[in-house]
Amino acid sequence: MSWIANIILLIVKVIALAISNSKSVAAAVVDSAVDLISLVLLSGAEWHTRKHNPNYPIGRSRLEALSVLGCAAIMIFASVEVCLKCIDFQRIIS
Repeated sequence: MSWIANIILLIVKVIALAISNSKSVAAAVVDSAVDLISLVLLSGAEWHTRKHNPNYPIGRSRLEALSVLGCAAIMIFASVEVCLKCIDFQRIIS
């Protein structure tokens, strides 16, 4: 259900962004996109963790921790990008 809810929220927010062209709605779209990407990463890590592979006898238990770090990096980059878009650098430089 969370997959469907996140996809519907992203679509609705993209439509709202197209209509309003608001920076706060753009930040909400980025937040929803990052949530969806995080859900994909964590679901993939969980799926791979459950599969047994003889090449990894101990298991793939560290994949979840790596996916959490990946999600954190994506959130940091998305937050920086939103902050940069919201700051008018042309006004500051002039």
